Amino acid sequence: NFDDNEMFWESLPTFDQSNLEVNIYPITHVVTIFAPETAAESIETVVFRVTSPAGISANDTMLVTIRSGGGGSPSDDFMLRAFPEDIQLPVGSITEVFNLNNFVLAAGDFSVESLTWRGEILGGNSSIPSIREDNTVAVFGFSSGTDTLLFTAQDSLGQTQSSTAVFKVFGENEVLRLLSIPDIQFIAKQNFIGLQLADFVADTLAHPDSVISWTYEPIGDQGSLFVRVNTDNTVFATAADTLEALGVFVARNNEANVVGRDTVRVIALDHSLANLELQEFPSVVFRMGSADSTVALDEFLPVEFLSADGTAPQTNSASGRWKDRCPSTTCTPPCCTCWAWTMSTSPTDLPDSTCA
Repeated sequence: NFDDNEMFWESLPTFDQSNLEVNIYPITHVVTIFAPETAAESIETVVFRVTSPAGISANDTMLVTIRSGGGGSPSDDFMLRAFPEDIQLPVGSITEVFNLNNFVLAAGDFSVESLTWRGEILGGNSSIPSIREDNTVAVFGFSSGTDTLLFTAQDSLGQTQSSTAVFKVFGENEVLRLLSIPDIQFIAKQNFIGLQLADFVADTLAHPDSVISWTYEPIGDQGSLFVRVNTDNTVFATAADTLEALGVFVARNNEANVVGRDTVRVIALDHSLANLELQEFPSVVFRMGSADSTVALDEFLPVEFLSADGTAPQTNSASGRWKDRCPSTTCTPPCCTCWAWTMSTSPTDLPDSTCA
């Protein structure tokens, strides 16, 4: 047996040397293959031969493909979508902002995972960006300010595409937090008007309605859906067909230049659901001076909203609700004394002569 460093490696002159240069570093045996800018597109055959100190040799062939457009020139195999320009980061913490792979538009069977990424700060000095192994971008904000970052993707041929992102680093008192905005549902071919968006700003003292502007940003295919934020910050939506789409409501503080976002579903229902009836409400009887807080309105939605076969759970029926509350299953609602028993702290308050 021989040590690796005792082996002699060489490349045989089987390729067009005006198209390709092949060099073998004698100590590490690392190969450097270089195609000059004047090279023509071709497939070159490079034969490597190794010879041992005993004079025994072996060889194998490597195919080297030369294509135009290397050396950092733009690639035709992929493009980059625009990165966001209003990303907000809090001071003093690391924030995962996005995954770079999600912004690649690849042609044909090009592998997005084959790209290598690098980032650099073009302007600002408020953050430290890093690209993790899965190409997630994480940014640490250490002072308030705005930074512009350039992200560059490079394929195996050295071809590149670049795009910029803008990060705003802010203090805790500048954060524009939104409460959860409910999903929007309406009947297709009808109009939805509602949702006062100003009600969903968490801190109205730091972000008063007078300095907030709202927009709707669609996510993916919207079909026939049309959504608009009215001048009074209510929402108008309509659609010609049944559909379900995603969108983002964006609130922007125009003075502090910070934004808050919340994602909602917008659902246009079939018009056959327009005339459904609620389930029957129970009669409520209780003593003067007492209060009733047992009626949950969601329990009386149309049965079509609750199950695929249109059957409502038994607990949503009026008689079932009263029987569950009465000590005797023979009680006929409404039953004042049974209700009094329910509202009291002890069943011993129930008169013996009733609800037998």
